[in-house]
Amino acid sequence: MKLEGKRVVVTGAGQGLGKAYAEAIAAHGASVVLNDVKADSVEEVAASIRQAGGTAQTAIGSVADWEDAGRAVSQCVQQFGGIDAIVNNAGLHTTNAFLDEDPAFAKRLIEVNVVGSIFCSLHAARRMAEQGSGGVILNVSSGAASGLPMMATYGASKGAVASLTWNLAGELREHGIRVNAISPAAVTGMLEAKRKVSPSVVTWGPELMTPLVVFLLSDLSREITGQIVRQWENEVHLMKHHGLMSPRVRRDSWTPEEFAAVFDSELKEQLQPYQRDMEEYSPLA
Repeated sequence: MKLEGKRVVVTGAGQGLGKAYAEAIAAHGASVVLNDVKADSVEEVAASIRQAGGTAQTAIGSVADWEDAGRAVSQCVQQFGGIDAIVNNAGLHTTNAFLDEDPAFAKRLIEVNVVGSIFCSLHAARRMAEQGSGGVILNVSSGAASGLPMMATYGASKGAVASLTWNLAGELREHGIRVNAISPAAVTGMLEAKRKVSPSVVTWGPELMTPLVVFLLSDLSREITGQIVRQWENEVHLMKHHGLMSPRVRRDSWTPEEFAAVFDSELKEQLQPYQRDMEEYSPLA
């Protein structure tokens, strides 16, 4: 078993991908704390894991609440003696024209997807640093971060998660904490809303994504950090990091006319697409 003896928190574990991750992680020998706002659903998942011979506890609450996020990590430490990994899976999704965006829901989505990932990562990283034995933070990004129609707020939140991943990977490396992110695609409860944007032939379920999660939590990936891994059915891609492109253009001084000249010459071929091809970056993430 690849995760024998590991102690792991999985957020948003009451259904869909989170449920599949938690079940696979437990099946590979880890003790798991399952977090979700839906008590009935997550208790049912925990009971199923225990019935299958695994070890599971639950921590009910919202990752967007500092105390609730901390409770999930603290429960892992109290029940299992420490924490080795956290999967920041909890999230909200929206598919709509930006001009029709609901401000209240947009705020809530950012709180759960971005603030929740930050809160949970901070609680977990502090405990891991105190333990001195390293650990793993696994975030969940999306192809929507690269630009897809009808997903401005969701894509922005997942772009923030990608940036969080890259930043934490560098900062926490000295503590032996690896930080990666996955960008998964599978049939879940979110699928129907996304099909309004792009009808899909996706037929595979969350279980297809679980080997990647187990790999990234296990010692098999001990040299891998700061990566965002996209899985689309049986294809796996690494997503590019943000960074400066060449050429770097220098002038003694800049005027609007100088900028116009540069954008019409040296930088013209470097202009980036602002919306990705649907076949390359499916919205099912």
